[in-house]
Amino acid sequence: APGVAEWGALDVTLKFLFSQRRRTLRKALETFSKAKGIERGLLEAEITHALLEKRVFELSPSDFLEVSRTFSKLEVVGCEDQGARDPSL
Repeated sequence: APGVAEWGALDVTLKFLFSQRRRTLRKALETFSKAKGIERGLLEAEITHALLEKRVFELSPSDFLEVSRTFSKLEVVGCEDQGARDPSL
């Protein structure tokens, strides 16, 4: 289960990855790294090869937590795309 400090990173992770749910995790992370100016290799080095080859909709809750912890470790928390959401909601 995520710790209290991990909920923010998990929220960012879920919002981003579900917007990319038909892609493989590798391709989704490529898109994310380009958009945020983060070295893709840093993200991929922290995640297992088998997980990178799964499609986002195939990921288990523990897989999402692993990706979230990677984002948190690399201090990517808070990098969600604000333009994709309607601010009036």
